[in-house]
Amino acid sequence: MNPIQLIFILFCSICFAFGQLITNEKVILNLDKDDSGVVIKYINSGERDFIYILGETNSISQIYYDFILIKCDASGDTMWTRISGGYYNNSAKDLIITQNNNILLMGVIDDSLGKSGIYLEMYTPSGNKLWTKILNFPNNVSPNSIIEVENNQFLICGESNGDVLIVMVDSSGNMQNYMEFNLFEGNYTGSGDIISSYDSGIKIFAEDNTFRIFCQTHTFNQTFVILQISKTGDVLYKDYFSESSELDHYIYNATQLKNEYIIVGLSRYPTYPRIEDFFARSVQKADNLISYFNYKRVPYTESSGPTNALTTVNDSLVSFVVQVYGRNAGNYILDNDSLKYFSNMNFYPVSMTLNSEGEYLILANKQERGDDQRDIYLFEVSNKNPQNLNNFKLFQNFPNPFNTTTNISYELQIKSFVNLTIYDISGREVKNIVNSIQNSGKYSVTPNFSGLSSGIYIYRLKVGSYQQCRKMILLK
Repeated sequence: MNPIQLIFILFCSICFAFGQLITNEKVILNLDKDDSGVVIKYINSGERDFIYILGETNSISQIYYDFILIKCDASGDTMWTRISGGYYNNSAKDLIITQNNNILLMGVIDDSLGKSGIYLEMYTPSGNKLWTKILNFPNNVSPNSIIEVENNQFLICGESNGDVLIVMVDSSGNMQNYMEFNLFEGNYTGSGDIISSYDSGIKIFAEDNTFRIFCQTHTFNQTFVILQISKTGDVLYKDYFSESSELDHYIYNATQLKNEYIIVGLSRYPTYPRIEDFFARSVQKADNLISYFNYKRVPYTESSGPTNALTTVNDSLVSFVVQVYGRNAGNYILDNDSLKYFSNMNFYPVSMTLNSEGEYLILANKQERGDDQRDIYLFEVSNKNPQNLNNFKLFQNFPNPFNTTTNISYELQIKSFVNLTIYDISGREVKNIVNSIQNSGKYSVTPNFSGLSSGIYIYRLKVGSYQQCRKMILLK
């Protein structure tokens, strides 16, 4: 046995990885009305940690929706709630914590005549309202994203009458300027003949001297556009992403890492609506190069779809929440190449962040089948070392040594994605036995080794991101 083979056996004998378990599930709002969360933010104030949640409720009018802002402590217990709006209908869109630790909520309001405008409201950490502003425009508008930029100003992106809308407001919510962009007029840098389009700014980011907006557009098909503009509104870069003329791409959300932006969304064939899948793309900050992110697709599932829930873990890692359909239906966290179940499909995840301990906080709306009311829930999912939690057991194969066939058994405590693979002594994969999502319970498989030669083999069980390996001996 050479040193490389010995190292491989030793590695497999002690092979464990970090994983996740739900440590807390809490209902945040249940007013016996229709309540839904939209955005969650976590802030470390130095002395205490707090959670802010923006959502909607019809608890007052019972017909139309108002904005609801909720402040919780680090454990998810409610400290105060504020309900505002009072117009014909309100839809919550985004929430930011300002440099002064104030809370700014943004939404869209509709009046009785069907005219829409942007609603902004600023609160102090103690829940005192500082100001409310309603921004009106010649056309109906729908804001999607807001960020704070220099001099305590704010930048909003969204849609206005089929064009991308960019709005600048001051520290008191007064509108300073707004711009509208038709993505396929002027200096288009893509290829192909362009027809009329319907455009919307989904997510905006501030850079050194420019702003970058990821936009949704409908020309030949649904896809996204990268728009880069100067602070004065000059278009510096604009490009149309097209992977296939037969494939639609719908942006759900975006975030940034150290050197790149990550876009997540849904891919769908327009002629086959049921054929759809989660997608993630990387956009390099330096040259706008678009490529697959680490997560080209959700592995080993029948069909999957994105949610708005994603968070930056570090300079190079993003985690997502995806929904898996079919017999393995449920909500899963996707990080690195691991897919981890955390709730059933009665919950719809809408937003995600990290707390000060590095645990995931996932905001979800619960709606039972046949019920027309939703409740707001908070999931806390841990990244702690699971070695002592006994979430799975891998047993020694029997018989061992064996001739041609042997029995491998394992036990799962929670529903998980399971991979059982056989390796030879050099570490080369020779047989994949299991590659699917399985419910909790005991499992047993009997692989056939008739085509393999005598020797030492390693079988590895990977459950989510946990791993365990054992040795077995084939004698013919």
